[in-house]
Amino acid sequence: MTWSNPQMASAAPQNGLSIRTFLLSDGSEDDLDQLRQLLSDHDVLKQCGGELARLTRQGRDAAEEQLASAAAGLLDLDLGDLLIYGWRTRKRIVNAARQTRQAPGRREIVQLGTHRVTSAHEPTIDLLVDGVNVHTFRFQLTVVFDIEVAALVIWNGLLTALKTGDCEVTGSLSLEVPGGNVDLVKARRRISPHLVIAIGHGIPLLPRGAGDEGHRPGEPAEPGAAAAGRPPDVAAQ
Repeated sequence: MTWSNPQMASAAPQNGLSIRTFLLSDGSEDDLDQLRQLLSDHDVLKQCGGELARLTRQGRDAAEEQLASAAAGLLDLDLGDLLIYGWRTRKRIVNAARQTRQAPGRREIVQLGTHRVTSAHEPTIDLLVDGVNVHTFRFQLTVVFDIEVAALVIWNGLLTALKTGDCEVTGSLSLEVPGGNVDLVKARRRISPHLVIAIGHGIPLLPRGAGDEGHRPGEPAEPGAAAAGRPPDVAAQ
């Protein structure tokens, strides 16, 4: 019994706060145990039917344990990277970044009122038995940032300083089953963007393919897109 994730390669965030910690780490138990218990409580394997419904008890335990481990790996995305990537889709920010790249020494301050950034992902995990794919688990991962106000200082195409008001983050993970989606876990809390964004010497704001800026060392990668070959669905309002 093996697992394959054809769409999404995840690396543990180097700093900041991961979605895994945000959704699962409430201090009461190990996050893997918590996720496995959620899968068991919803009887996910039975709901999926087919070969999964005919697994022995030992087989179900092993499958739930491995599915929980694989699903937890999908959550190793950095919240700060998701927010930065969402801001990089806003025309005012992209225009300011481009203008400061074209005029050395110029600084721009972009002020944003109340706005929302939504990052949606649909990773899949394949369950293989004797080399045969017996089921593909389809997850829906959504993270929503509701920000009251923000002021971004941009220089040479980089975010170099940030002032923000309150930010409420909502994250949810669900799994597609034949009868509809199963909501596995959801969390909502207020978080200061300064706790999840490490500005350092500046964060590139120009997206790939927008000219000569390209991808530079330290730039937040397009979350979850390395193996999928495409960025996640991100909407900024």
